[in-house]
Amino acid sequence: MKPRILALLCVGLGLTSLIASCGGDSGVKAERMAYIEEQVEERILEYKRILDERCREEVLDEANRLTDSILLVRARLERDSLDKPPRPDKPDKPEVKTIIDSVPVAPLFMDSTELLRSDSNSIQ
Repeated sequence: MKPRILALLCVGLGLTSLIASCGGDSGVKAERMAYIEEQVEERILEYKRILDERCREEVLDEANRLTDSILLVRARLERDSLDKPPRPDKPDKPEVKTIIDSVPVAPLFMDSTELLRSDSNSIQ
């Protein structure tokens, strides 16, 4: 940062000495020197302002990042520490009980095909 300021000052002084050596009128030289010095001062002030803005932006970005990380850590610590209970095991399959039935199974409805067979036998 400082080498740039020194370079600007050297360039400004070099220009002023060059202009001073070229001119013959001392009144005009004084005005030129004053103008050049004023311009150099303005550039130096502008350069310092830009550096201050960059530095401020960097500091704000770093502060924002730190704040976000602190908030995340705090939120994780304050989170409910009790997890949900584990899933219960599957119960064993129940034993299928067979019922001993002594009654024979009878058809619920009459078979209509037997009726047709009997009708067809009677027609012949």
